Amino acid sequence: MPVAHAVPAFARKYEVPCSACHDVYPKLNPFGRAFRESGFVFPGERVDWQKTIAKVPLSARTEVNVTVSDGRQDQFFLFKPILAGNLGNRVSFWVDRSFAAFRMESRDVGDGDLDDFGTDNAWLRINFSPAFYIKGGKFELDLPYSSRRNHSLFPLEPWVTSQGGNPTVLGLPQEGVEAGGSHAGWHYSLAAVEGVNVANDDFNGDTYVRIARDVGVHRVGGFYYAGRNKISEVGGETTNRFRRYGFDAEARIGRLDLHGVWMRGAGDRPLTGTGQNTFSSGFLQADLRLGEPFNWVTRIGFTDFEGDARGALTHYYVGLQYWAIGQRVRLAVEQGWFEGGQPDTFQFACAVAF
Repeated sequence: MPVAHAVPAFARKYEVPCSACHDVYPKLNPFGRAFRESGFVFPGERVDWQKTIAKVPLSARTEVNVTVSDGRQDQFFLFKPILAGNLGNRVSFWVDRSFAAFRMESRDVGDGDLDDFGTDNAWLRINFSPAFYIKGGKFELDLPYSSRRNHSLFPLEPWVTSQGGNPTVLGLPQEGVEAGGSHAGWHYSLAAVEGVNVANDDFNGDTYVRIARDVGVHRVGGFYYAGRNKISEVGGETTNRFRRYGFDAEARIGRLDLHGVWMRGAGDRPLTGTGQNTFSSGFLQADLRLGEPFNWVTRIGFTDFEGDARGALTHYYVGLQYWAIGQRVRLAVEQGWFEGGQPDTFQFACAVAF
């Protein structure tokens, strides 16, 4: 189910259009990315926390998504209130809550009733300087391209891929602490998080590291994630150790934004034998701004399950994003072609942020 964020409260507070931070929401442009990484503080700004509270930094977004696959139709409705902002230059915060209704004919699940799906983000961040902050709570890892702020309707392959009975995927929000900062074109973060533990809720201290370098509006970077989780199997529980590492790059040339990720995964194989299981996953995406409201999306994604019967799978996507009505409404259509037995899929979505 698609989930994304856009915060018009920031546009209202700073009296700027949403396009100041977004290409097409919720996708951030380089300025929006720097704004997020600075703790929601504009360069050189002295924040008056009383004015922040007076403006009530509350936003919400809704989305209706229709997916057609193999002749079956799935419907999804999302309502997400978001409270986010800063209390002076030192403290920033984000809290949200997801309420959703869905009916999936393809899996014969969902009753169409609006249910509470809980909190994706609930964190507090202390900014000691632009070069150093500490954040704690529940948050998305500092991924090169956000799983939650992904403007494409189909998920980004590296953030949803796992193998060998290991349930770990990088795109899920995590509970833990993170330290990081930005200085002289460099950005870094180091997080210790609970991870995904199917058998229990122990804090295993999984570790995520990210380093990136800005070259003008372009960026290159790398990341590493390692940890363990417990998996229930016949005869008891097994501790599964794993690691993920990869590289990313983005080049922005005029109206074209070309970006991609390559990731390698490895880990124990408790459910399918001894030794290691490995896979690689990634994507290359081109976003072309056809005009102020239009954005054309083309992506090639792949996952190679090495030593697995599924083998190498390649996916293709094309779509059109239309940012309309004061940049508060996004209309999107996308078509995906899949290998490996998954049917080709069409998606339509209408999202409104206010």
